[in-house]
Amino acid sequence: MAGVTSVAPTHTPPASVPRGASRSLGGITAYQLAAQHPELVRALIIEDISTVVRQPEVSHPVLDVRGWPRYAPTREALAEAIRAHGVLEVDYFLLSAVVDEQGWRLLFDYSEMMTVQHHGLGDWWHDWLASSCPALLLHGQRSTMLTTGMAHQMVHRRPGTQLVEFPHAGHFIHDDDPAGCATAIRNFLSTMSDFGSAGIGSAGR
Repeated sequence: MAGVTSVAPTHTPPASVPRGASRSLGGITAYQLAAQHPELVRALIIEDISTVVRQPEVSHPVLDVRGWPRYAPTREALAEAIRAHGVLEVDYFLLSAVVDEQGWRLLFDYSEMMTVQHHGLGDWWHDWLASSCPALLLHGQRSTMLTTGMAHQMVHRRPGTQLVEFPHAGHFIHDDDPAGCATAIRNFLSTMSDFGSAGIGSAGR
């Protein structure tokens, strides 16, 4: 889920406010938007991303995709080739796998993926602390992108922030514990009168 979270233009009525969650780099984008345009953001739901994304705080903040295969004869062969690079969450990337006349490939450009990841590196504490809307932080305790200590700091330093931890989940909480993730988001939204507990959607992954 990489869309901006719980955002609506000021002219949008509450009933049509998007409901969703932002994860990883999308989470950084969401809390930066809340900091710079608070009138557009009613709530933040951030899935497993830190306010400091760099070494040594994060051991491997950038996934090197430069050597990944451009094409493979089958979807399974594409998966195995990616897995050979040490990637554990292959299914996540296969969501963008398509087939054309040359074979199976991923939709995103590898060089652009590297650029996007490098732009996400940095210390974003100022942005995280600059907004005051209600926020929910989802943390997978097996994550390599957000440590438990950092998650606790993020909640302690920003008033109005709730933390839900998932002991058996990693960075991809919505895949590792989809039911728990949905319940946490639903419970959070149900405490907000203008959101209610109606359906939860996502703006993509």
